[in-house]
Amino acid sequence: MRLITVLVASALALTACNSVTKEALPTSADDPKLAEIGKRLDDEQKKLLLGYLMRREMAKAFGGQELADGAGTVGDAIEAQRKWAANLTESQQKAEALKAEVEQKRKALAEQIGKTVTVAFINAEFHPSSFETERYEDYESLSFAVQNLGAKSIKALKGEAVFIDTFGDVFVRVPMQFEESIDPGEKKIVELGMEINKFMDNDKKVMQIDGSKKFRFEPEQIVFADGSTIKAPQQAD
Repeated sequence: MRLITVLVASALALTACNSVTKEALPTSADDPKLAEIGKRLDDEQKKLLLGYLMRREMAKAFGGQELADGAGTVGDAIEAQRKWAANLTESQQKAEALKAEVEQKRKALAEQIGKTVTVAFINAEFHPSSFETERYEDYESLSFAVQNLGAKSIKALKGEAVFIDTFGDVFVRVPMQFEESIDPGEKKIVELGMEINKFMDNDKKVMQIDGSKKFRFEPEQIVFADGSTIKAPQQAD
């Protein structure tokens, strides 16, 4: 679901122009063209396009498949979403509207947090188990650079490290949180470790993380030293 945050950021804008409906639909959620497309759609078209993109990314994330309609243009996607929505019950329509509302709020708070802290991926290293060193579990260490851009000291940070493959799709998500004081303007190197089970697909992907993967940090909550906090709303299931 968190993948939808990027779609909201890319697709929403103002003004309208129907000619954009003939343009090819970007295949990646990270394609910057989505921002320009959004500027040339009216509010209803934007809402329908966003809904279609959300369904498409969920299909990829949870089933590894494309939507059956196979929309090739912006207009195709809008009409496909219009037909899909028309077949929903009233309660289902309300649920979809709630999901969109929550994701927009998450996007707004993520942008607010992004102005306060920046996170950069540095390195990943696999550490196999070793009886000689009394390390009985395989684990992966991930190193990040974190900088406090705000005016208040940070006490803790929580979110997800998201790694993107060559096609622009999410390769793997890794929960990321730490409790370490970072003063305004300060930069720190944070190393996080996780035990690895080589028989689990997600853990296998974590072992393949390297510099060739694009990275973004999706924040969920930031806690400041003065006790105040910024927290994104829970996602709607």
